[in-house]
Amino acid sequence: MKKSLIVLGLAASLFMGAYSSISADCKTGNSSTTVAKPAAEKDKLVKDSQEVTDNTYFVNAKWVKDQIKNNPKTVVLSVAYGKVPGFSKGHVPTAMQFSTNNIESEKNHWNILSPEACRKAFTKYGVTKDTNLIVYSPDVMAASRVAFVAYWYR
Repeated sequence: MKKSLIVLGLAASLFMGAYSSISADCKTGNSSTTVAKPAAEKDKLVKDSQEVTDNTYFVNAKWVKDQIKNNPKTVVLSVAYGKVPGFSKGHVPTAMQFSTNNIESEKNHWNILSPEACRKAFTKYGVTKDTNLIVYSPDVMAASRVAFVAYWYR
């Protein structure tokens, strides 16, 4: 099986909720100590029974948990511009904070840095061509940019 790179966007927030008692009402933004009920299988974007293949980019929390537990070459990056909001309150186990500043710069109008600079940034976090990489963020654009660059440089 090819090495995979997975992007978690909104699903990351749900997954992180399993490790944190923080929740909020999506309609009003009110804080609550009550954890939301899980969605019915028919309503889920990513089904519990989903088969993960080389062409799967969005996965469920169970798959991520299994990868972290069973595959020592799995690296999890929690991505944001700068520091990840709420990271200290809860995050995917083994996740490391990764700033988009590692792969792009305002100085060059947010263009991607050189392949060498990107490779150095990813290598610093243990990411190689043989790594299963899971990227997630509360900001799907940040996760997508990092995932794109990881595909590009690898």
